[in-house]
Amino acid sequence: MTGNIVIGLDLDKSKAEFVAVESDLIWETVSQCAVDTVANTVEQLTNLLSQYSPENSLWVFEPTGSYSDKLKQLLLAGGYQFMLINPAESHHFSQLQHIRNKNDACSARLLAMMGIMGKSLGIPLHRGVHPEIAERKRILSVLSGFQKQERMLKNQLHAQQQYYTPLEAVNEALEAAIAVIEQQLKKLKAQLDQLQSPEYLQVRKLVMSVKGVGPVISDWLLSLTGTLEHFESAKQLVSYCGLAPGKHQSGSSVNKKVKVSKRASAMLRGSLFMGAKNAIRFNKACKDLYQRLRARGKTYYQAVVAVMGKLLKQVFGVVKSGIPFNNDFYLQFK
Repeated sequence: MTGNIVIGLDLDKSKAEFVAVESDLIWETVSQCAVDTVANTVEQLTNLLSQYSPENSLWVFEPTGSYSDKLKQLLLAGGYQFMLINPAESHHFSQLQHIRNKNDACSARLLAMMGIMGKSLGIPLHRGVHPEIAERKRILSVLSGFQKQERMLKNQLHAQQQYYTPLEAVNEALEAAIAVIEQQLKKLKAQLDQLQSPEYLQVRKLVMSVKGVGPVISDWLLSLTGTLEHFESAKQLVSYCGLAPGKHQSGSSVNKKVKVSKRASAMLRGSLFMGAKNAIRFNKACKDLYQRLRARGKTYYQAVVAVMGKLLKQVFGVVKSGIPFNNDFYLQFK
């Protein structure tokens, strides 16, 4: 952990409650520190940051989407060090401190304490992604929402058209809404194409060389992971995407079913699932893995999830090596 002053912040739509403490304090002291409040605006946050130097301060907060984006961008622009704490981690940390009543002020103190203990807890400093990647992620998120609405409206229109006496007013309203969404989808896709830098296209081409990985998977994966530049191993990538199986076993009475995490993007997992079904047909290593697991008695979904993880490992390999995918490469180790 670096920084002589640790600032824990709890952000919401309108305000940010924060506490600034020395980096050598214990929880009994931190829990009694006064908490201040500033408006969650660029002007007020800029004024707050100006009171601390980038070299001697560490900022700790939870990523709350658009509510925390202003602070994150200001910290990146100013060269400040900061940690992003998963809400689940801060929740369990509060339980370790035997806290029963939790409010925004208490959350700020807890986050400050997690910053102090950051090194022992294994919390890394946040490394910002390229602005182009962050913008792509936002556009993809809106695109996904529009596509869901488009499917929903088309399903409604189809249902309305099956009635013996269709209502023209209803059908016209649905058709008009679909037309508007399709128009906005075209604009967003055009904007997405403009963000494809030569470096991004090069990495995307490598990713799509893997059999079973198409444009949807590559765009979501590269946008959510920042083109894999911060991952040091394939296991980290698989875990980040929520595909690392976890087991909960204690004694002879507690033995929960092995399952994967659902913390990662549902859109990424869904697209990887469809990609895995194609990989079972055309990706020789994935096909071999699927057949071996099924022969050992694994269920269909267990085998497909394993293939999803295999795809991610192959993607990691081609991106880090810079060599396009070779469908027969796995035979060297068979």
